Amino acid sequence: MCEKYKIPRGTLQNKLAKRHSKKPGHQTVLSDVEEKAVVDHLATLVDWGFPMVKTDLRIFVKSYLDKEGRQVKQFKNNYPGEDWSSSFVKRHRESLTKRICQNISAKRAEVSKGTISKYFDNLTRVKTLLLALLFTQF
Repeated sequence: MCEKYKIPRGTLQNKLAKRHSKKPGHQTVLSDVEEKAVVDHLATLVDWGFPMVKTDLRIFVKSYLDKEGRQVKQFKNNYPGEDWSSSFVKRHRESLTKRICQNISAKRAEVSKGTISKYFDNLTRVKTLLLALLFTQF
């Protein structure tokens, strides 16, 4: 079989012995914990009725990297490219779903003072949780 597909015998032996533990491809910019936090953040925003597009994801990641004081040389001015955001969505496609924004009636779009207060309470709570999660991991 090695000769037929021109794959070195050692490569196949290593694969069968499960010595290749890393995922194929380039190492991700964010750690697994950081990527999970971003996915959770996006899911929370969607649950609150604020779906994000890839540009929002890129801005969010740039802001995070800037606040952490990290410089990623693959990103121009620490701003992830479209290919990075596409890869991120592919890596997390089971957690992220595409949702189409729909026009809604003016009556349905009305928001009460209580709804706005609840939104900002939730935002503060989640922001605190995310920051605690991110800082306890490093």
